[in-house]
Amino acid sequence: MEAGGSRDRGHPEEVGRQTPPPVPSKGPLLGQEPVRQAQSSGGGTFAGATNTHPDGVPQRQGSIGAGNQTSSQRASMLPISASGPGGGSGGKRTPAQLALQNVFARFVRAAELKVNTLMHLQPLDRELDLFAPIRPGTDKTLDCLLESVGSVAKHCPKLMIDSIMVWRKSKSEASPGEGTRNITTLYPHLKGKDIENILKERKSLVSNFILCRVLTAIIQRLTRETLPDDLAEKLEDMVFGQLRNADPDLTIRSVNRQANIDLFAELAGALSNIRFATVSGRFVSELSKAATLKEGKLDLFIRSMRFLKLKIYPMDELENTADFLQTCAELFHDAHSSRIKHAYAEVFVQLLEPIAAVATAEVNLPAWMKTVELIFPKANKMVSKPRHLQAALPLINTLLCVSRKDFFHKHWGDFTELCVKQLRDKLLRTIALSSITRLLWVYLFRCSETSTANVYRRIDSITKVLFPPNRRGVVPAETSLHAFVQIVYFICVRYPEYGANNVLTNLLGIEHGAAVLSGPSNAITASSNAIISTSSILMGEKGSATSAVPSTMLDDWTTNTMLTGSSSVSTASNMVVGDTVVNPERLLIALRAFLLLLADMEEALGNGQKENAGLTAGTVSAVSGNAGTGKVVVEAKVNLPAPPFPQVDWHYTSSYFGIDVLNKMRERTSRAEVSGDIRMPLSEMFFIVWGVVCETR
Repeated sequence: MEAGGSRDRGHPEEVGRQTPPPVPSKGPLLGQEPVRQAQSSGGGTFAGATNTHPDGVPQRQGSIGAGNQTSSQRASMLPISASGPGGGSGGKRTPAQLALQNVFARFVRAAELKVNTLMHLQPLDRELDLFAPIRPGTDKTLDCLLESVGSVAKHCPKLMIDSIMVWRKSKSEASPGEGTRNITTLYPHLKGKDIENILKERKSLVSNFILCRVLTAIIQRLTRETLPDDLAEKLEDMVFGQLRNADPDLTIRSVNRQANIDLFAELAGALSNIRFATVSGRFVSELSKAATLKEGKLDLFIRSMRFLKLKIYPMDELENTADFLQTCAELFHDAHSSRIKHAYAEVFVQLLEPIAAVATAEVNLPAWMKTVELIFPKANKMVSKPRHLQAALPLINTLLCVSRKDFFHKHWGDFTELCVKQLRDKLLRTIALSSITRLLWVYLFRCSETSTANVYRRIDSITKVLFPPNRRGVVPAETSLHAFVQIVYFICVRYPEYGANNVLTNLLGIEHGAAVLSGPSNAITASSNAIISTSSILMGEKGSATSAVPSTMLDDWTTNTMLTGSSSVSTASNMVVGDTVVNPERLLIALRAFLLLLADMEEALGNGQKENAGLTAGTVSAVSGNAGTGKVVVEAKVNLPAPPFPQVDWHYTSSYFGIDVLNKMRERTSRAEVSGDIRMPLSEMFFIVWGVVCETR
């Protein structure tokens, strides 16, 4: 890559700089040697602004009063002085000023170390993923440091951001140094100039990665009141300058250039959380030039919108969101290229998924209804062509999840049938099954029907496809059991008695009464008079056989792959019910769903506390028996909250998931802090199943 680039005086990358406060004549900056104050020769530009090469990588910009100082001196030439923000030659530094200087000094040291390490990462003659060591969650120390910078910066955002931009500028001005000559001997097939360009590009990219991460950490802690408009506009100019100057052909072929664009797009998303109208307006302005933009550049802008933060509260934010989506829907309607159609479809799904989880009355807003009605016909037309199915199926599913009730009931049945047809397609089965899962949740908990007969008929039509009565396995086979567990769990929460008597019993293979349950190391017979309805299990009635459970068996159950392993492993052991071999996948689905239900019931009953907010009083009746053995049975209704809206990965193919994934299935956002660990009722569940369903030989 060419290290330089022609400088465009009117380019938005040359963003304005807030004028830093005066730096006192005595006292070092950030505890380093004294240097001159950074002044802007042209005014109105960030101290750390860089010019952008057409490939999207910021390049060296003219010096801003830096003179001939070294890289380390330029890095220390920051508006944060030892005398603190605002300065004063003899003023005593406050604890806040000391904290600010300390945190920023730590950031500079850590950033310099990352840049120097990744810049010389071997080998140099092929592209390496330079963002991997900086990706969130990879380096916990760096993550904590950026969190600290963000926390401190919310008290003085202009000062901190200006200082960070000065640091970024210093990386553009510094040369690779003497090490280039030493590296040349390791790569005789590369010219010295080639190595120098490679090092410059790496330095620029890694500096950009760090810049975007720290700016995003800062912006995430600011509000409309604490982020000045002029500063926000300059940041927006910088971001959109990067997007405009990026070469889509080079970006799509380079993992590092793609990461560079994604990080700037993510920064735009953080800004949209504060200034949605202006950021979304800039995107719409660029997309409106579709006729003059190349397909690759248009695709880049569309996909960069996926980080925007849509809001549905308060009302003015909802209206802004609806207006933006309506404009995008009109642009999507006019799209003709398959690449652009798919880009719009995927971005709509990513933007609307968070709203699908929480939307209620907001979907009845006229502008929102118009948006859904604009997108839906185009998406519905796309599903008629196989090449569009991977993009169109998730889009239609998401649109139905954020549509009003009558629109949902009109279309969800036909779309469910379409998904059922795709269950046997290896490429589409995961998308189709995930779509059915989400639509069923919306149908049961958000757009339910008043007629239970219709509801049961709908549920039967779905469960008979997924768990065919004439087959032992599940449909589709060789896929994750995650969605199956969610479907059974949702049914049992909404209609416990129906779910127990019609779904769980079918999966457990006990709908015909007597059964013989055998495993690889245990043989247990259950007589017909020992089997009661699964609804009794839901009431928590324990049989006298509870104490007969061997502890070794329980330990085996809690650690067995049947609870935490993949379905392909569990199928190695056949379970026999009566004269029929039962596929362990069905048993596994039933047990996992039942485990989730037990955890919900335990939480609804107050986890053993007196405050049982989820318990509704019922009837009390005496059960006659022998003298002194009469029992009093209390029948009550447990009110279970709706499970969380299922978050899915449309291309998730792994068959493995364990206890942690089960926990996430039932975490309610409204009370996530008190959601119980489903490990807690694990042992009790098996005591119940053992005691009620079977007896020791």
